[in-house]
Amino acid sequence: MKASGKGGTPWRKSTHSGGAQGNCLEVRFLGGEILIRDSTTSSLLLAHVSAPAWSIFVRAVRDGRLAP
Repeated sequence: MKASGKGGTPWRKSTHSGGAQGNCLEVRFLGGEILIRDSTTSSLLLAHVSAPAWSIFVRAVRDGRLAP
């Protein structure tokens, strides 16, 4: 699936990403879905999840409930 840049919100990169190392994920909010891509291969979509699933994931990361 292609990760088109048309419609919806712009792609966002975490402020915690490594910058010049090129190992960053980008997310984009599109309706009720969250699109996820690798910043080094921005034309390909890695995954898409529902907005509620994304919220659960983000909360788990913030709470430290995910193993490194």
